[in-house]
Amino acid sequence: MSCLPHRRRHFIDAPGREKCCTPIRRSSARKAACASAASSLRTLRAADPDAPVWTHGVEQRVRFFPRRLLFEAVVHVADAELAVGLEPGRIDAATAADGIDEFLENLACYSHIEERVRELGRDGDTLHLHAADGDGEWLIGIGDGGFTWRHAHGKGQVAVRATAADLLLLTYGRLRPDDDRLTVFGDRELLEAWLAATAL
Repeated sequence: MSCLPHRRRHFIDAPGREKCCTPIRRSSARKAACASAASSLRTLRAADPDAPVWTHGVEQRVRFFPRRLLFEAVVHVADAELAVGLEPGRIDAATAADGIDEFLENLACYSHIEERVRELGRDGDTLHLHAADGDGEWLIGIGDGGFTWRHAHGKGQVAVRATAADLLLLTYGRLRPDDDRLTVFGDRELLEAWLAATAL
């Protein structure tokens, strides 16, 4: 985990050069992770958010990284909680909704994801995600060799209703469609296929 913020900082400070991370000992992992997070915050706060920089997403400015790091942290905290049998802690609905936006915005930047979606053979099918605790709705359409998405209410071949936080965890594959926190209507097989194709 400590390597990721280090790499983000390096891309911002020196986008034309490469630098690798030094492995850390387990005993110092917590201290190193906190120091790395603090270093990332200092770097991002000092940087011009509109400065051009390489990213692996749609947004090619520094402002990409605070948002990306936020959702890496949110999802991996949930990973840690699930790994020890705990329910994931509360994720603010607005934050979770933005996390779903961020996921869908950048998904097409991964060529292997586009290929897997194309291979689904489900052109013309749609998925509808509906947040039960806010205004968040997402309509995802498969077709033309990829997918599109927009904020809209509409009927899909499959629909999922849950809190925005649980929809975020579903989107990242941390919850499965048969989880009690989700209500699924329609073609469950399409939902399973979409989640498998879009797994990062």
